[in-house]
Amino acid sequence: MNISLINQSIFFSVAIVGLWLAFWVYFSQGEKEVKKYFLLMVLVWILGETTPYYIFKNIRLPGEIISFTPHLVIASVFIFFGFFYYFSINFLNEKNRFRGLNKFIPAISIIGFFLSAFTDLFQKSVTYTKEGLGFDVVLNLQGKFFFLGFVAIMTLFILSRFLINYLKADRGNKLKIKYFLAGLSIWIAVNLVSNVYFPLIKDTFIYSSFGNYSIIALFGFTAYAIVRTELFGIKVILTQLLVFGMGMILAALPFFMPNQALQAVTVLIFIIFCLVGYLLIKATLKEMNQKEVLAGMVQDRTKELEQSNEKLEQSKKVAEERAEELEKWYKLTIGREVRMAELKEKIKEMEQSKDK
Repeated sequence: MNISLINQSIFFSVAIVGLWLAFWVYFSQGEKEVKKYFLLMVLVWILGETTPYYIFKNIRLPGEIISFTPHLVIASVFIFFGFFYYFSINFLNEKNRFRGLNKFIPAISIIGFFLSAFTDLFQKSVTYTKEGLGFDVVLNLQGKFFFLGFVAIMTLFILSRFLINYLKADRGNKLKIKYFLAGLSIWIAVNLVSNVYFPLIKDTFIYSSFGNYSIIALFGFTAYAIVRTELFGIKVILTQLLVFGMGMILAALPFFMPNQALQAVTVLIFIIFCLVGYLLIKATLKEMNQKEVLAGMVQDRTKELEQSNEKLEQSKKVAEERAEELEKWYKLTIGREVRMAELKEKIKEMEQSKDK
């Protein structure tokens, strides 16, 4: 089994899904800054992680260019966390809370980018792994603690801000933050092993690919947290991801078949699956559209009922005002009649006393 080919297939599958999520979010409704920084996060990850890996393994380029690609991987991490920071403060509406950090974090990210891209401060050596997992980077001691320290501090800061906001958020915002925290937790857990334990204890980045794969959890849950109120619900997302993932596996399967007959069979299965997957996604979208229409009808009917209730309240208020006026008029009229009767009685008494 060609581990390198499988590794590349997974890398590009994650990259394609990440791009789809990024542009889906970007062209949806919602906070502009949040969508912009989410798109930049995805693009930096693809350009800094997936592309260098592919170049290092498959494209014949001069040695100095090939040796530069690991530098680019480390440099991209600094830029990624810079955008990640801005995404988090906009997502949590805290962009005016940390004015000092708003300048300090970009400065550190840019300095880290240039130091890692154009110097050997971080990178000690790089070798291609026999296991087919890309390249293995050994960091200098000072570079290791600066790089991993920056990543750890940024991750803890972002995680702490989301946890604090989750505790004091209302029900709707709590749900959004919960989705983000789910993806972030998965990503952190995997990277603690692949990109923290092995680099610090074993002095190797050989398993960093697994940390890169796990970022799709962060992208997926974050995308849903941003646009979960729109037409495309979680059911559509999961259906599309499932169909896409299975399609990628079936697309790669013919290359592992020992003869042409089995290759033809697997190609046919792939074509059939694409057709079925298309119909499945289409049916799911149709169902979601119907639910959206039904929800719209319910909303319109609710609005009509609220308007009718408001009119009834107004009519009731008018009736009460009329009743109050009638009661005042009645009391005034009855009082006048009583007063007239009393006056007549006095006049009568006065006339009788005069006759006597």
